Amino acid sequence: MASLCTLPWTCLTHLDLRSCGLGAGAVVSLADASSGRSGSALEVIDLSDNDLEPEAGNHLGRMLSASPSLRELQLRGCRLGDLGVRGLAGGLASHPGLTLLDLGDNGLKDECG
Repeated sequence: MASLCTLPWTCLTHLDLRSCGLGAGAVVSLADASSGRSGSALEVIDLSDNDLEPEAGNHLGRMLSASPSLRELQLRGCRLGDLGVRGLAGGLASHPGLTLLDLGDNGLKDECG
């Protein structure tokens, strides 16, 4: 994953990494790459069905903050739990252009409020 993140993505609009056996470290690489990348056209990232777990949440939030072109983030079945989604929330607040966020099957339990 770290090697993939070193490549220029100037024309890439959709990154599909569903069911690739990725963990939280892959999200760190994506967040680091997003932070250092300007002019990215990336609109969709699908990380569904990877074992990201709660520790990936803060890095997902950081990735969102650094990816203004992103419109869809698919995170179905990533075992984020409430803690991971709380970490993601910081990036959501600074990303008004996101039109789809799939958090299904993440073991969420807290109610809004």
